[in-house]
Amino acid sequence: MNDHLPGAGSSPLSHQANIFVNFRNGTYQWVHIKLFRVPDPSPADRVLLELLLSHPRYRDAYLGAGDGEEAGPIHGPYSLPAISPDSFARVEAAPAEALLRGWAEEHAPLPAAVSESLDRDLYPRIRNGTSRYQLRNLGAEAFHEVGWILGEFHELVVIDRVGGTLALVVASAD
Repeated sequence: MNDHLPGAGSSPLSHQANIFVNFRNGTYQWVHIKLFRVPDPSPADRVLLELLLSHPRYRDAYLGAGDGEEAGPIHGPYSLPAISPDSFARVEAAPAEALLRGWAEEHAPLPAAVSESLDRDLYPRIRNGTSRYQLRNLGAEAFHEVGWILGEFHELVVIDRVGGTLALVVASAD
């Protein structure tokens, strides 16, 4: 995929694809996965987190305005300057999958197509990653001016060194 966002061409992380799963069950929940190709040779996990945070595709309010520079210095509910590699905690596959599975199934039954999509596109990616990092809850003091609009916000960065990919997984509701 050609990444036409300003500044994206200079990043060692190459944006490959987006996967968006809208639950369509009255909960307004969704999962957005942004897939990146990891440079070869692959740098340390902390460097990959730094590269992700500086990538234009990380700028995304997840409020329908798009990503990149037009989103401004924000990410999800947070002001971008509030997020650093230290904002992430390493997490094992089983608790990461359990967190997202529990969140997905908490409020209403999942339509069959949504369940199939999560079973195909999300959960195996979490299990097969060589490392996973969860964005900590940074608190309301880190919100940008309309950050409160998003519901419960979950973010995982899944690094797959075997497959040479990094997946940014965002799960929320609006």
